[in-house]
Amino acid sequence: MTLPRATAMTKIDKLMEATMAVLQATPERQLKIVVLNKALFYLDLYALRDFGHVITGQEYVALPQGPVVQEYKTVLVGALTKSRLAVQLQIDGDKAKPIRVVKPLERFEYLNASELRLAEKMGASYSTLTSMAVSQFSHANPGWIMAHRNYVEGRPAPIINMRLALQQLCDDDDDLWLEAPLDPATAALCESAGAATQPWE
Repeated sequence: MTLPRATAMTKIDKLMEATMAVLQATPERQLKIVVLNKALFYLDLYALRDFGHVITGQEYVALPQGPVVQEYKTVLVGALTKSRLAVQLQIDGDKAKPIRVVKPLERFEYLNASELRLAEKMGASYSTLTSMAVSQFSHANPGWIMAHRNYVEGRPAPIINMRLALQQLCDDDDDLWLEAPLDPATAALCESAGAATQPWE
């Protein structure tokens, strides 16, 4: 199956394909919702570092448990359910609420080959991690830390500055994620990440 192709690609198209690529790369084709949100956040950060752009085009907000896709219940869970590609499992007594693939995508039309490989690597890596582990790791992210300082219960969660968030990965020399050495523009972005004051656009 492929996503219905619209006249113009939307952010939701890339988010849906990126999410499906992550989920389909896990052994059980499912992830807990907390883990999935972190996998997408770091997918976009690694893409920003390695390719010079984010993949999903989404904004992330700083909730107490870490970064999540803004309005993820609608733009992520709701869209997947409506498309009948995946469902969120409601298991009695289980707060994890995993997202499980129902109908796998056979072709990816909106992700290029490098983006797809990165999403699959992210899915395979995050499939072994617990919600607590990914949340603790995300709590060390400078972008989340800065945004969460402005978090107030009952108000819209603050948006994470992706330039600041990138600092967590700019010193990461893990060749697993790198498709090629950083290009000059991306290297310059990493160098300037510490001085960033405006959200990534």
